[in-house]
Amino acid sequence: MEADLKNKEYLNALCLNRKPDVKGHCDPEEQMFEGLEPHYNLKELTIQHYGGATLPNWLAKKQHLTNLESVYLSNCARCASLPPLGQLPFLKILHVNTMPAVKQIGVEFYGDAYQVFPSLEDLMFTDMKEWEEWSHSEDRQFFPRLRKLRIFTCWKLRNVPLHYLGSAVTELRIRGCGDLGGGLPRCLQSLTSLVVLELSNYPHRTSVCLSNLRHLELLKLGWSEFSLLTGFRSLTSLKDLQIEGCPKLNDFMQTELPYEDADLRSLSFFSTDDIPFNNVWITLGTARSLRCIVLSCNHLACFKVEQEEWFQKLILLEELSFLACRNLQSLPTSLVTFSSIKKLSIGLCPEIKSLPENGLPASLKELRIWGCPSLKERCVKDQGLDWQLIAHVPFIFIDGETVQIL
Repeated sequence: MEADLKNKEYLNALCLNRKPDVKGHCDPEEQMFEGLEPHYNLKELTIQHYGGATLPNWLAKKQHLTNLESVYLSNCARCASLPPLGQLPFLKILHVNTMPAVKQIGVEFYGDAYQVFPSLEDLMFTDMKEWEEWSHSEDRQFFPRLRKLRIFTCWKLRNVPLHYLGSAVTELRIRGCGDLGGGLPRCLQSLTSLVVLELSNYPHRTSVCLSNLRHLELLKLGWSEFSLLTGFRSLTSLKDLQIEGCPKLNDFMQTELPYEDADLRSLSFFSTDDIPFNNVWITLGTARSLRCIVLSCNHLACFKVEQEEWFQKLILLEELSFLACRNLQSLPTSLVTFSSIKKLSIGLCPEIKSLPENGLPASLKELRIWGCPSLKERCVKDQGLDWQLIAHVPFIFIDGETVQIL
């Protein structure tokens, strides 16, 4: 193939995408990709569904693609190593996805520059199922400008150079990873500019201190074996809290005083039977600035008096969702007093038989119901036993169908 890309100096972006269903010997494919060497002015490169055992040699040339700013490598199934992208002086974005032959990343990835990835801001690894080790070198400088690090579905990965992350990092997401040992707790102490932190699908015992994360706005927790989580009250900038699958949550919630001063604009609970919501709410304190709550908890059957009282203090609450609360039998009786609520969603809650007798808030603008057969029957327009309780709501949708638009 003669594409003559090497002489196309005004080509800014190049996507090399082999169709996934193409069959054939891989050597000709490697030769073909070698012949697609782009001009050194190229700024964005994407390689997808590549069947060769090694990526094109022109990616490894030290003084060639020096203007690259974005690189996306995806579904290169036979490639066992990554090219020396760390030597690219202007590379800002690097996403590596689904490379099952890669088991180790190290010096071959960094190149021979003293400052490795000097301009990189966004680094993401996804679905690297055989990746076990990410080695490093103590005599070089790494990631001086990195702002985002995301590691998703890398279950065998255990050695990650988290200590190279600096105070410039604003987003750290680790979802589905191997046992990082003490590296994770230590790195969080230095990431003082973090705005987004996700630690989920992490089934390894660890302890985490959040006290230095005063700029944190979004926190997503979802790991079953944490031994200690402290510093929760220091998260004075927290706006969005998501908790999923943390059966030992009660262990640390009882040790912290009520959380009174946070500006939680969006609070989401994606939880299981094991999460004791009483203690979660006590720890959050009044949380008067809450605007959104999503409850998804199988164990919840009804709301206790103290829980109803907690709801009534949420004077700014605008959105409330009950999702997959499969044992929930009734909604809060005080729901009608939620004077600021605008959107109510009830989904996959089959045990809810009816709406509260005293009705829904007058402020409600949108009601969505699905997967609740008894409730659906009672909310049939002009006929259902609960229709008069919702007739004032302008937008009503039940099981995906539009029931009312006023």
